[in-house]
Amino acid sequence: MKTTRLHSRLVRVFMLHVLVISITVICGISAAAFVVEKVLVNRALSSEADYFWQQRAEDPQFALPNTLNLQSYFDAGDGDRVPAEFAALVPGQQRVNMGDRSPIVHVSRNGAETLYLIFREKQVQSLAWLFGVLPLILVLLALYALSYFTFLQSKKAVSPIVALANRIESFDFSRNDSAMLPVADISTGSGTEVDLLVEAFQHLSERMQALIERERNFTRYASHELRTPLAVIRGSISSLELATLERIPQRALDRIKRTSAEMESLLDTLLLLAREESVRGSGEQVVLNDLLALLVEQTEAVSGKPEVAITVHNNALLTVQAPERILSMVLGNIIRNALVYTEKGEIVVSIEARQVVVSDTGRGIEAGHLARIFEPFFRENDSDGGGYGLGLAIVKRICDDHGWIISVDSEVGAGTRFSVTFHDRGDDLASVDHS
Repeated sequence: MKTTRLHSRLVRVFMLHVLVISITVICGISAAAFVVEKVLVNRALSSEADYFWQQRAEDPQFALPNTLNLQSYFDAGDGDRVPAEFAALVPGQQRVNMGDRSPIVHVSRNGAETLYLIFREKQVQSLAWLFGVLPLILVLLALYALSYFTFLQSKKAVSPIVALANRIESFDFSRNDSAMLPVADISTGSGTEVDLLVEAFQHLSERMQALIERERNFTRYASHELRTPLAVIRGSISSLELATLERIPQRALDRIKRTSAEMESLLDTLLLLAREESVRGSGEQVVLNDLLALLVEQTEAVSGKPEVAITVHNNALLTVQAPERILSMVLGNIIRNALVYTEKGEIVVSIEARQVVVSDTGRGIEAGHLARIFEPFFRENDSDGGGYGLGLAIVKRICDDHGWIISVDSEVGAGTRFSVTFHDRGDDLASVDHS
């Protein structure tokens, strides 16, 4: 199972908790050692020295302190029987380097006499380890264990949420119905917030499935009901074309023919937008050279612009793995768009090794409009008669879904150049250079 951000956050919180405990304990031990040495030991040695000088004032032969934890030296003023390391010491408490050890030495003076009290730490350190550090380590281990137990309980508490997040993240909504979202097994059955969340997801999936089903029914019925009158109109147009018509009726018939073709194209576009799954799909290997030749022939047949020539330059044999209907919609819309905005001149369709380029000699597109030409229902000029503004929007969407790159360059008064690059989909592209 993929580690989620929530699980990673729990791990970070646990590690931070352990780190804070460790730093607190280390700081506590350091502070305790400082207090013991600088305060408690110093006070004990000072009291011991004061007691010695009081007793010596009453009895000059009073014995020097000599216990398990305390050793003393006495200098009557001549420096005899005093270690050389003590010669430069000043009154007060300090540590003295004496070979392999650095004991705490307290120096006190009374006139010309000096008392050196040496604190033997070894015994005290053993006791501190036994009664201080060892219990502290045990407490620290207990805190670590408690923190780890808390971490496990927290992980157990959020594990259903983590599992739910992973399940949703790995679920391919583009290939499966939302009602198939497998979350029921995550429920604990104990009425927790996780169970409420799972139940909410299930209800949401059911509602989404109902909406999808209604959309499918609408698309199915709309496709049937709208295509039927269009088919009747096309049949009537074919019958009228067999008759000899005068100039005005012929122009009216041509307008009806163009309008019905636009309506059919609009219907295909709207139905394609309503069925997202139809945009995707592996499809078959389509030779774009053949497809473009057919598209150009169909466009010329209904163009009504004999002064605009459409030519195809086969610079390479280009094969793309995609549904032919999708490729026809992309390339056909680009060619028809070029024809709409070209009053006279030439439209050149160039087939390169990895892309198709459509160039025209039309009036071009203003720089301020270039960024919006792929927006739905955007038209540069409502009086152009250039359809409903959906063609390039659906082209952009299809290209994005398939990983194709569409780009446009234009110069006002000189023409426009559209290019579609087919790549980034593994082995779905094959081309043979004819140059």
